[in-house]
Amino acid sequence: MMPASMALIRQAFPDPKARGRAVGVWAMGGAVASSSGPVLGGVLNLVDWRLIFFLNVPAGAIALLLLAHTQRSQPRVVPFDVIGQITGVLAMGGLTFGAIEAGSHGSPTRP
Repeated sequence: MMPASMALIRQAFPDPKARGRAVGVWAMGGAVASSSGPVLGGVLNLVDWRLIFFLNVPAGAIALLLLAHTQRSQPRVVPFDVIGQITGVLAMGGLTFGAIEAGSHGSPTRP
């Protein structure tokens, strides 16, 4: 999500000065989240560990409210890349197969 969010910031803020401010706000949000997340998780864990799963409900509701107030993106018509899709699926399939089979076909153990 991090590269996608940076791409969205670049698209939403074409002016370099405004983009710099947006990246600063983005970085501040990441810093606050990474420092307060474990603390909040620990506090919720003291009450009941199941509460940590409900943190996504208000965050999702806020995201939906903010999404309702945004402008629609301009559509871009691009051709479908059949060769790229096929090679991407083959590459991911090969990596997945390799990761699954690595345990049984890995390096032999020495006696």
